[in-house]
Amino acid sequence: MICDLSADAKIENKNIFLEPNQTPQDSKCYYTDIACSSDYFILLSLADVDVKDISNAKSKIEIYDYDGNPLNQLTFNGLYLHMAWNDSEKRLYLVPLDGGVINYLQL
Repeated sequence: MICDLSADAKIENKNIFLEPNQTPQDSKCYYTDIACSSDYFILLSLADVDVKDISNAKSKIEIYDYDGNPLNQLTFNGLYLHMAWNDSEKRLYLVPLDGGVINYLQL
């Protein structure tokens, strides 16, 4: 299993973006990618980043409708920095930090 579907879809307001050549600071959330479907948009973030030890860091995606309402949140058991959406197959492809196997979710 690569992720857990949150029972509580409450999504905190986060407004910190990681700029190119910027290093993360401890205990903050950073958005790393965005994808758009025909019905909603998806944000990928790194949460609770400790730059001294990223072994406990987790990736999350937040899903919103086009009115800005939160629909769901997924927490991953690994670190992902990039994603791509395939609207015809309703799949979200995720590229891990280590460049290993690309995973996908059927949404």
